[in-house]
Amino acid sequence: MTSTSSITNQAAFKALAQHYFDALADGNFARVPWSADIVLGTPLHPQGQLKGREAVESFFRPMVGHLGSIRLVETYVNTAQDTVIAEAYVGPLHVLDKFVIRSGEIVEQENVFDPRPVLEAPAPGGLSADERALVVEMLESSRERLRAAVRGMSRESWVSKPAGWSPAECLEHLVLSEEALLGLIRGKILAAPANPTLSIELRGKDGIVVTAMQNRALKLKTFDFLEPNGRWPDQAQALDAFLARRADTLDYVRATRDPLHHHAAPLGELGQLDAYHWLLLMAAHTDRHLAQMREAMG
Repeated sequence: MTSTSSITNQAAFKALAQHYFDALADGNFARVPWSADIVLGTPLHPQGQLKGREAVESFFRPMVGHLGSIRLVETYVNTAQDTVIAEAYVGPLHVLDKFVIRSGEIVEQENVFDPRPVLEAPAPGGLSADERALVVEMLESSRERLRAAVRGMSRESWVSKPAGWSPAECLEHLVLSEEALLGLIRGKILAAPANPTLSIELRGKDGIVVTAMQNRALKLKTFDFLEPNGRWPDQAQALDAFLARRADTLDYVRATRDPLHHHAAPLGELGQLDAYHWLLLMAAHTDRHLAQMREAMG
């Protein structure tokens, strides 16, 4: 049968754990009953262990407001009634924090968690795994379609231009655009002040961007510096130039941790597009001009 004192201790220990997690959310560490000589063991600190209340508070304070939602799930008190394990969710982390209690104070604390969710989670504003995979697939597949079309094209078809640009001019434009757009994303869009609300405001524009690029009836005037002027008259050289630039784009997309969803720039009637949308645009832009090349070939 559970004693009254045991029930009281369990309630007190649960309140103690709640005070700790509340402090991680609002920064009021004064409510946490750490002893003056508290010993904290945590894998988040390079030395693995901290000693003293001042050091522990200094360690946790920069985390306040950056951990995401915090929810205490359950507490487990040992038979000796001197240790409590608190199960909680802190942002993407599932944690089991251990508190050793003496005279109502925490004398030892150990943070234990599964790091996989936070390691796999995107940085704030960054690409999710699905978004990254989608952009890589679009960049790779459009590259292969373009490669096959150019390699199978006769010299006559390469320079034919019954209306608009020839295939040679289309590919030159794609070479110039690939380099310019990646430079725009990394050098201009991401250099502007971050706006986290863009993640919500621009949500759902992915399909709009891709559809607009694929719609050849929608005429989009290119920038003057992206106009073709015969820089790569040779098919193989033009294709090599494009492939080299596409490789740079793919390297960036596969590795980036940039907050792409927190930065945006306008594009004509499409309005504001975040940096992720601009990457989608690059891939869809390839297919747009591949369709134009095929039209020129008849």
